[in-house]
Amino acid sequence: MPTYRSAAGLAALSVLLISATGAAQAEPLLTKEDVEEVLGIAVVVDTRGADGFSFTASKPVGSVTIDPLDAAVFAMMPKRPEAAIEGVGDEAFFQLDMANTIVLQAVKGSSGFVLSVMFPMGIPPAITDLKATAVELAKIAAGKL
Repeated sequence: MPTYRSAAGLAALSVLLISATGAAQAEPLLTKEDVEEVLGIAVVVDTRGADGFSFTASKPVGSVTIDPLDAAVFAMMPKRPEAAIEGVGDEAFFQLDMANTIVLQAVKGSSGFVLSVMFPMGIPPAITDLKATAVELAKIAAGKL
């Protein structure tokens, strides 16, 4: 499998693999209330593809996205041991870890998800650590798998 080093490449690969799974979720892995409580700001919810969701903020500009991911697809994704995340599902790792953008993947049983948290113009005042915020949202989502 090729190695993707850019955010766009990783996002495109994730969308391609998610589309290939066709996995459906019984309930959203994150709700508007979950995201607003963790971020400390208002968001607008929209759907992404068949079963994904985006939570978009305008002040500051940013978003949280979550898309279902089948465990078989998760198993094919490249993983770096140093990017492992403890305490989220059966296995989780950071796919992208930058100052204003975090992308992670997690799996529990036969289901999983890709979660991104992006605030390109600066993070909300209530957030002191964007990486920890992404993990907090991932723990909420993993609890619903």
